[in-house]
Amino acid sequence: MLEEHDIIPLSRFRRCEIAPLIIFLDMQVEFVSAGRLLHIRNAARALSNATHLLTHARSNGLAIAHCRYRHSGNYFNPNTPYSTWIEGFEPNGSEMVFERGKPSGYTNASFERMMESGGGRNAILVGFMGSTSCLATLIDAHERGHHVKFAHDASASIASGHMSEVQAHRAAIHVASHFSDLVTTEEIVTQTVLEFRHG
Repeated sequence: MLEEHDIIPLSRFRRCEIAPLIIFLDMQVEFVSAGRLLHIRNAARALSNATHLLTHARSNGLAIAHCRYRHSGNYFNPNTPYSTWIEGFEPNGSEMVFERGKPSGYTNASFERMMESGGGRNAILVGFMGSTSCLATLIDAHERGHHVKFAHDASASIASGHMSEVQAHRAAIHVASHFSDLVTTEEIVTQTVLEFRHG
């Protein structure tokens, strides 16, 4: 497993130049633990789609990056079980891992270098939370001229103020559409299968 301090030769992780990089953002226990402030109650569909994409990516040799939030406070603390990967999303030995303490993946310098070195040419973002970490990463990608699509049905958001989880995520998708192309899980699977068939 490639850790954040390593040099990242992205060509090692890409099956071919047209193949997308799949970024799994914050697939952590914190979001699926009942009773926790950041628990997403309606995460089942997003988890199912994210699992489908991870299985598809691994089966087809796509480049995979895992990015997770770490903090010393009450949430995402590495000394608690809540910051760990959701079962099934643990990185394997051929996948990249990045950690950061702020919402955007780009706040990790190694992640930014990886995106600058080619990851940002064609990437797909999956994960939690759509209304904060995903949006922050998509906006930073847009500002850098990187092409990162948002798999909005493999993402979810917590309730916010007067908005329910569904409403908050719908609002996040609307904002994301100004900075990124929106795609569904099935569109990603279909497109990558066609690319490999004709690539």
